Amino acid sequence: MSSIEEWYQVAKSKEVDWQKPQDVVDTFGAKRVDILKNDRVCIDIAGNHIRVILKINYEWSTAYVRWIGWHKDYDQLGDDIHTL
Repeated sequence: MSSIEEWYQVAKSKEVDWQKPQDVVDTFGAKRVDILKNDRVCIDIAGNHIRVILKINYEWSTAYVRWIGWHKDYDQLGDDIHTL
């Protein structure tokens, strides 16, 4: 995935129906998705330079952007990634 725009187009597609964390992995690939605590996932974008943390309500099949930033800034979040 080379840009945030491409990621957004995939995520908002009507074909996407995330019912569990593995569905997000299936959408973007195992190398690009980290499953976090508290129904959150981290997706690598732009060659792993940018990361997006989503909070997903699987029951409603909705995702909320909780954080977008550079990979180096993500590394500094520590345990905060689970509460964003």
